[in-house]
Amino acid sequence: MAGAVSFYSWFCSRFERFLGKLRILHFRLLGVKIGRGCHIERGVIIRGAVEIGDRTNIGAYSYLSTALGGRLLIGNDCHVGKLNQLGSGGSVVSIGDHCIFAAYVQVTDAIHEFRNRGLCIIKAPVLASSVSIAPNVWLGSGVMVMTGVAIGEGAVIGAQSLVRESVPPFAIAVGTPARVVSYRE
Repeated sequence: MAGAVSFYSWFCSRFERFLGKLRILHFRLLGVKIGRGCHIERGVIIRGAVEIGDRTNIGAYSYLSTALGGRLLIGNDCHVGKLNQLGSGGSVVSIGDHCIFAAYVQVTDAIHEFRNRGLCIIKAPVLASSVSIAPNVWLGSGVMVMTGVAIGEGAVIGAQSLVRESVPPFAIAVGTPARVVSYRE
């Protein structure tokens, strides 16, 4: 019986690896630029001008998209956790090498104009401002990064934080809104 379980585990891992290669082929045929050695898990949706570097993992059920004129650039050797939503609404979202995003992370470079009370919000223009996440950044579970933010190299953002302002390199930021509480040594 143990041999059958071992074979089944081996078979399932090989089959999942095969399906991952099919997913990469599918997205490449749709025009997505995907580097070597990447893995894309089940249920991932990728639309628009998305570029993914080498050896990057995209977790299950994540949604990566861009609107017209937007670009989403993900570096090499990154891990994008399950159920992430990364999108560009008309500017550039840039993610450096060696970043780790836990589950449920959201990153956007766009909002709707909401100050004009005479406009119906759904018809309001989209305002986009680039988001830059430097190399070696860790975003905890449920982090939301808003438009116009730059997160410096080596920064760590605690779980459930809302990043509305830029974070300096090697800072540790937590809360809603995120505030720097210390620095990595």
